[in-house]
Amino acid sequence: MQTRREQASFGLALRANVPLSRTAIARPGLGYFRGIDDPMAAAKYQIVQLDLPFVF
Repeated sequence: MQTRREQASFGLALRANVPLSRTAIARPGLGYFRGIDDPMAAAKYQIVQLDLPFVF
């Protein structure tokens, strides 16, 4: 019985800086990731991630 879990993935992402005021910046990002080995590749996992951090 193999107990090791393999979850290797590959992804690309972009991020931008959007000034909101003199002291606040939005840094939205969009990424795409997918599994490159089993079991993630066999299950055809694909992930789209959107994050919206604010710096102030």
